[in-house]
Amino acid sequence: MSYCICMYTIASYATGGLGLSQTQAAALQSLLAAGFLVGRPLTGLLLDVGGRINVAILLNVAAGISCWAIWLPARSFAPMAVFALVQGCTGGAVWVAAAPVTVEMVGTARSGSALAMFWLAVSPSAAFSSPSAIGLLTYARDHLHETGPEAYAISIGVCGGLF
Repeated sequence: MSYCICMYTIASYATGGLGLSQTQAAALQSLLAAGFLVGRPLTGLLLDVGGRINVAILLNVAAGISCWAIWLPARSFAPMAVFALVQGCTGGAVWVAAAPVTVEMVGTARSGSALAMFWLAVSPSAAFSSPSAIGLLTYARDHLHETGPEAYAISIGVCGGLF
């Protein structure tokens, strides 16, 4: 859920929360993708070097902390650019680590069934992540009367916690 919230909310936060231009929001999306480009292969290497389960946990914790420590207080393009890169490098670890962690936990013979159960469990959360974030944003705006970046605080906090 958290991966999808970050990926699909970063541009909205930039324009609707911070008042940045569409061009800057698109640049943040591009930086996030650049982080994926670096982070995914690096994650694979780290999983082999540092231990699959340990590295998967560390990267998810780092992704969550980056939401709270960088995204939540960000009020301009520069910290958002740093967040996009950090999140790109750490936030997609679940996709890279799923198969190796599964094999380590259940063995090769049962990995197909275990991965099928994993993907079935992940699919609904991915489908409802963006609507959930939008619902929290709407709640903050309509009931708490928050505006600007403060309206996104609940969604960002939940996102960090989900990692």
